[in-house]
Amino acid sequence: MRNQNRADLQATSKGRVKNWSNTMEAQRYKREEDRIKRLEEAEVSNFADLVLMLSNTRQKMLKCGILITAKTMFVELVNSF
Repeated sequence: MRNQNRADLQATSKGRVKNWSNTMEAQRYKREEDRIKRLEEAEVSNFADLVLMLSNTRQKMLKCGILITAKTMFVELVNSF
């Protein structure tokens, strides 16, 4: 009975605290979310830079009279890394 009462009180307390932003656990959770968000943004940014680089390279090659497909360029670029 006493253990059940403690478990009920603990569950009630955790239910209240889970929505508070000023607890250590909430701050850890927010830091982790922010870190994941930064990594995702960096990944998207790197991909956008890669696409831009491919586009610029293809335009330069077309100016020189070299015809190459985007697929071929992408394969060559990926293989160069």
